[in-house]
Amino acid sequence: MPKAFLCPYFRRHKKATKHSPERVICEGGTIRFRDDQMRKDVIYKFCALDYQECQIYQTLSAYHNRNGKTRD
Repeated sequence: MPKAFLCPYFRRHKKATKHSPERVICEGGTIRFRDDQMRKDVIYKFCALDYQECQIYQTLSAYHNRNGKTRD
């Protein structure tokens, strides 16, 4: 896992419990991971290293720009 999430819309990471899968929560929604590989693929690519390529990031940034708010 990356030590820090770089995406400005990231809120928190929740570990799996008996009743709920591991997930990441951002301003745009919640992503629930089916397995460890899916978690790594999504978090490393879209929440940490290349977050500007994430469709959720792009959509939220466009929304904030239209409304005169910036997040990064």
